[in-house]
Amino acid sequence: MNWLTMTSCALVLSVTLPIAVFPAKAESVVTEIRQSLGLSGEGDVETVQQEEKDTMEERLALSRELHDIRRIKNRIIDDIDKVSEAVPPLEREDFKIYIETNMDFDDLEQKSIRYAAEIYTIKELKAMISYFGSDAGRSAEAKGEDYSRKLGRDVQKQIDEALMAAKFDKVSPRPASKAPSQEDLRQMIGN
Repeated sequence: MNWLTMTSCALVLSVTLPIAVFPAKAESVVTEIRQSLGLSGEGDVETVQQEEKDTMEERLALSRELHDIRRIKNRIIDDIDKVSEAVPPLEREDFKIYIETNMDFDDLEQKSIRYAAEIYTIKELKAMISYFGSDAGRSAEAKGEDYSRKLGRDVQKQIDEALMAAKFDKVSPRPASKAPSQEDLRQMIGN
């Protein structure tokens, strides 16, 4: 449990404990929780809020740095190119122009920066900056598309085969991997 969760719990407890029923016990529990969190009085809530703000400001700065390295707009354009492959060749270029013209790349980048700052810790953001900013990280990132494309083809092939087998009633009662039997399922749910 991190300090933010513990602080939230302490604040909830300090408000919701049944003080009318056990006033002395409730006060001692609240005092004990505040002491264990290093909180001593009313001003400490403001301190915690300031620390959260400082942390978010640092995470936003780190997230911007990460986005300078990863170039979100380029990634989105690459995704549009991949999607456009499903469009007939004669319409493909118009499709890409239309999509790119109607997308707000700046808005998406700002959202991406904010989401990364909200989701990742300072330590995680620093690690990603270090990794994606390194020669090895950039090389691995470039190879990631090839890896995804190769694995994606194999996954799609197996999905297509399964769909074709189902379409022509060639579905075996038990797939190649060991799926649980009806008896196993009954035991799992307790029947």
